Amino acid sequence: PIDERLLKQEQKDVIWTLLQREPELNRRCFVLFYGYERSQKEIGEALGIGEQAVRQRLYRTRERIKRLLESECDGQERSNK
Repeated sequence: PIDERLLKQEQKDVIWTLLQREPELNRRCFVLFYGYERSQKEIGEALGIGEQAVRQRLYRTRERIKRLLESECDGQERSNK
């Protein structure tokens, strides 16, 4: 229902904000892969980098976003106590 849609939109907004901190090439890989559902091969060809480089950039970007989200959640939990 509506609460779930609002939550999903809020999560997307937070992720987009965190993506703005990423180098442009990482951000482009992430958006092409998750937003446009392009394959790693297609992304590599479009950006002029190898598939392995695309995989590494996606992995590193996911890990940084995950760490930032976890640290934000930890900060919110501490402020609620």
